Amino acid sequence: MTRHRRPVIALLVAPETSASVLYGLYDVLGTVGPMWPDMTAAEPGGHEEGQLPFSAMTRRVRTDDRAIRECLAWIADGYATPAPVGAMIERSGLTPRTFARRFRAATGRRPIEYVHELRIERARGLLEGGAETVDDVGHAVGYEDPTFFRRLFKRTTGMTPAAYRRRFAPIASLPAA
Repeated sequence: MTRHRRPVIALLVAPETSASVLYGLYDVLGTVGPMWPDMTAAEPGGHEEGQLPFSAMTRRVRTDDRAIRECLAWIADGYATPAPVGAMIERSGLTPRTFARRFRAATGRRPIEYVHELRIERARGLLEGGAETVDDVGHAVGYEDPTFFRRLFKRTTGMTPAAYRRRFAPIASLPAA
């Protein structure tokens, strides 16, 4: 009788790493188990979100396109800017069509998809560690319309922003080991 053992993987993670990134790592590594038994439990009401709330945005970037690389560096801090795609196009000096084509080739996403994913990723961090209202979080990451922010957040994570905060804020407040 042959016994198969799971390999043990040790991760060194900075204490300021957000819970969504940690859960994304556990999802990728397939180690969700007894450490956090509530992660696999169904929510009251019988619905499961699956792994969507635990996923983190992965960024694949081609490094040889200087114009796109500069726009990506800018959007990492300027994601809350009104009309960020238009601002990136203007910064790049490319036509909108050429920018969209080269941006997608570099990232695998359309520019607006990338911006939305980046904003939702930042919103997750704010919801995990802050006391701002959901509307304030949406505004802080660049959404003028709180209803649109809530809908997009739910479509992206499978949970409403309030449910996400209830589930992950207690984890983010745990002391670092």
